[in-house]
Amino acid sequence: MAEVIFFELIRITFIGSVGMLLLLMLKKFILKKYTKQFNYYIWLVIIIRMLTPFNIPITLTMDKEPGMIINNMIEDRSGINETQDYEYPLGSIQSDFQDNNIENGSKISYFDKEIKNMVALLMSKHKLTTMLVYLWLCVALIISIYRIISYIKMKNLILDLSYSMDENNSSLKYRCNKMLSKIKCDLMKELKLKQNITLKISDAANIPFGMGILKKYIIIPANSNLKEDEARWILKHELIHYKKRDLLYKYIVIVVKTIYWFNPLVYIMSRTIENECELSCDEDVLKNHDFNERKEYALTLVKSLKDNNQRVLGINLSTGFGDKKLLKERFEEMFSKKAKSGILIAGLCIVICIASFFIISNRNLEETSADDGRSNSNVSVDSSNDEIELYQLTTDKYKGYYMEIKDPKRIKIGYSNTGEKAKTVKEFAEENNAVAAINGGAYTGVSYNEDGVIDPVPVPSGFVISNGECVQDYSEDEYEYGVCAITEEGKLITGKYSLQQLKQLKVKEAVSFGPSLIIDGKMSEMTGDGGWGIAPRTAIGQKEDGTIILLVIDGRGIGSLGATLKETQEIMYKLGAVNAINLDGGKSSTMYYNGNTINETEGRKIPTAILVE
Repeated sequence: MAEVIFFELIRITFIGSVGMLLLLMLKKFILKKYTKQFNYYIWLVIIIRMLTPFNIPITLTMDKEPGMIINNMIEDRSGINETQDYEYPLGSIQSDFQDNNIENGSKISYFDKEIKNMVALLMSKHKLTTMLVYLWLCVALIISIYRIISYIKMKNLILDLSYSMDENNSSLKYRCNKMLSKIKCDLMKELKLKQNITLKISDAANIPFGMGILKKYIIIPANSNLKEDEARWILKHELIHYKKRDLLYKYIVIVVKTIYWFNPLVYIMSRTIENECELSCDEDVLKNHDFNERKEYALTLVKSLKDNNQRVLGINLSTGFGDKKLLKERFEEMFSKKAKSGILIAGLCIVICIASFFIISNRNLEETSADDGRSNSNVSVDSSNDEIELYQLTTDKYKGYYMEIKDPKRIKIGYSNTGEKAKTVKEFAEENNAVAAINGGAYTGVSYNEDGVIDPVPVPSGFVISNGECVQDYSEDEYEYGVCAITEEGKLITGKYSLQQLKQLKVKEAVSFGPSLIIDGKMSEMTGDGGWGIAPRTAIGQKEDGTIILLVIDGRGIGSLGATLKETQEIMYKLGAVNAINLDGGKSSTMYYNGNTINETEGRKIPTAILVE
């Protein structure tokens, strides 16, 4: 779970930072021509994205385009993933991500690889990941508690030293109460505000401001001595803040600052939004007002801020008149020419933001109705095409690779003879002069020698058939195992078979594992996510034209958490497999191509591998 949280923080921080930098640059050169209201609300595109660290899967119907055949050597990256591994799957974690966005024929991204390598080096130990997540959480909690306590203390102080202007009071000191209350009522009707907003005067305040979302207040300093016109401008300013729900906006920004407290760009964004809030409010206050009225409003601002030597509530949980540093820009905007609305650009930004939520998959899923039986589909085999196509598969949750071998008769089983030490996938491939390879079937971690002593040599479970001969058989002839088998004709057989049945079907190559993922074009029934949790996965499948699909998904590392059985099943289905079966996963999941191990793996030693001659 720590890896999931950390990866999401890094991912959304990167996305948000790119968005913030882009907006800051656009504001400097392009967006300054547009209204302040547009410049104020455009930040919501970034904020909403940073508060929604997930993607929404959608499905489009489309045929898979021919991919790029990769013949060049791929860099060996087998040593990158040094995060602590586990002997068993990480538990049945329900995923908010579906297996989405299969990038057919995409090149291996150098930028993506370098980012992932950098993070992986930082997170080379599982304990460090957990420590950083707890550090982030502790700091976020401390900041939250501090802000809440500070707000409550300041609010109580202000209210304790205040009294409502709506109350009857005959004191000469508050002789303007009636005037202020009447102005407030008139303005609320003018602005069509139906909210319950209490007007208070306070000895603890030195500038006018508003505070509270559920219970709303406008605070007026006790020593303000406002004239009627000045009071009208001040109250209109604060009421417009409430009408625009600026306090709610500020609270949302505070949440973003608390979550991403480690990102300096968030503080720059917060300060920019705070300034844009006042500029936007000025724009609304002065709408349809002439030069003289704008001048009166500007003078009211100067008078209200001249004695301001404190930051109201200190934590951005109130509205106000801004600060002195912003006055020059506000005056320039008050008397500037009419700006553009920016509707078109706003729409474009929203579309880009929405698009970043979605991951598009490339084939509709049919209802799963097949049992984990046996494959009987008619597959046409063309042995004249000896191409091997390699693709990279990338989603926000996991990364992997898959190969398409046009001639299924090139598939062979590599194995260690009884008593021999297990080998890595790369060693199997090199010893057999194979072009490509993935890990094979099930095995037990130990065996017993003739003296009954434990021999730490991995032994295949079930049986192994290579070149038509059963080279290892640890089962009875009639006992049925889940198998991945290739017949003499090049057809992939999946399901449960006995050794005797496979001999009758003239199976040439086979290993034992399961479960079957797809049988005769239909996905096998599966409960939930398959029940094996999220982990590295390996699978093999065959398309209707005979093409073999070899799939490996990396897992348990930064940038690739792994996949569930259900997700593996859906990937194979979308790639066009009519028959497919799950193979050994976890640390065993390995893909070799053209002299190199191309996925991130420790290179576990195993007793069997699936080879491509």
